[in-house]
Amino acid sequence: MTTRPGRAAKRKRVARIPRVSACLLSWKRPQNLPVIIATLRETNFINEILIWNNNPELRLEVDDPITRVIESEDNAMCYGRFLCAAEARNRIIYVQDDDAVNHDIEGLYGEFLADPARITHALIPSHSYYRRAERQMYGSAHNALLGWGAFFRREWISVFNELPPSTFEDSLILREADKVFSLLQDREHNTVAGQISQLEGHSKPGLALWRDPVHRQQSALAVRLALRALRLRNTPEEPAPWNVVITCHNYGAYLPDAIESVLGNDADYEIHIVDDASGDNTPQVAAEYTSRFEHIRYFRNDVRSGPAYSQNRGIKASLSPLVVLLDADDRIGPDYLFEAQQKLAAGADVVNPDATLFGASEGRWVVPDVTTLESLLRHNTVHNCSAFRRELWLRAGGIDEHMPRWMDHEFWIRVAAQNARIEALHGEHFFYRRHANSLSRSAAPRVWRKSVNWASEEVV
Repeated sequence: MTTRPGRAAKRKRVARIPRVSACLLSWKRPQNLPVIIATLRETNFINEILIWNNNPELRLEVDDPITRVIESEDNAMCYGRFLCAAEARNRIIYVQDDDAVNHDIEGLYGEFLADPARITHALIPSHSYYRRAERQMYGSAHNALLGWGAFFRREWISVFNELPPSTFEDSLILREADKVFSLLQDREHNTVAGQISQLEGHSKPGLALWRDPVHRQQSALAVRLALRALRLRNTPEEPAPWNVVITCHNYGAYLPDAIESVLGNDADYEIHIVDDASGDNTPQVAAEYTSRFEHIRYFRNDVRSGPAYSQNRGIKASLSPLVVLLDADDRIGPDYLFEAQQKLAAGADVVNPDATLFGASEGRWVVPDVTTLESLLRHNTVHNCSAFRRELWLRAGGIDEHMPRWMDHEFWIRVAAQNARIEALHGEHFFYRRHANSLSRSAAPRVWRKSVNWASEEVV
């Protein structure tokens, strides 16, 4: 016959549970703090509550014996939660924002104790991060959202020491610190469906925030920053996986759109702009971006040398193993580099995206699932913006600089002749600008005149 443990035994067992410091961020919702603190006090393992006040214009006063307010000299944004964690006395940290209540902190802590080598974080199941969990994985690194409640070890915040001090002068790291912190752990985290209630003044729903252009770019740049740090952690000389070559001749008016479309991709990449002796404001536009972003470089041809020469020059400028060629008047989608890298990692050699037409005409070119040498010899079905392995370019001898047009078709033929696997990437990944005087309208029929099944003249 077994006996149930008495109260003394229960207290002894509870005492072995590691104590936790709760670190709260407060910016503009101080009215929510009392209910959050009350929820934290219901646990038997949180014995310290620290509030990082990100609003230097508002003094917080909290009447609670285990709660301490830390006044920030300025708004450290999300990075404040880690500055707060550095002040904690316990080794295990619980963090959350001031716009929600987590009703199952004990359950979340139990998940963490069962697997204490990973961040354990709660998400609302309807949130876009939860629905797109696989989209937040970058190899072994996982982008975790911490604001609705998360447990981690205090010593893990030391990963920020890997970043140059100048990094913290940029609002990017302050705003997107969660992404950088979680990715630098270089492990998959434990995502739990949380019991969350949003409070007064809560942030915009996740899906709406995901669609906000400023947020998307800041989020993507933070991911790039973290992935770069991971790459350089053990191999300081290793190049970025991606080299995006943007070629431009008198398209300075469109160049910002092309660059911004790449900056919206959450991947580890560099951009090389090759200016083919433009007579417009291309140099000024490029200088504006190179001054703001260290991973953008600019080259200018002294005399006009053609698109093939410019593309080869851009590819030669980097040893990155993966390449995308982008004309300055076109754009790529925010998921292109991520999804193309997934396909390349799975064995593809060339990733051929569908094209969405915009500008003088609208439509869609859907590419075949697989492109072969035989089909390429009949007509081109591979877009110029396709992602490919640099080694194929080397083995093919580069892009032919003497062909006046259709050099991309001829290049893909030579690539396919190497038994390269050319696979489609369906979706909104490549945006092709149609000009009223486009060559593709006046020249002999090519890939651009083909439809979904490449048998009709209708553009879809």
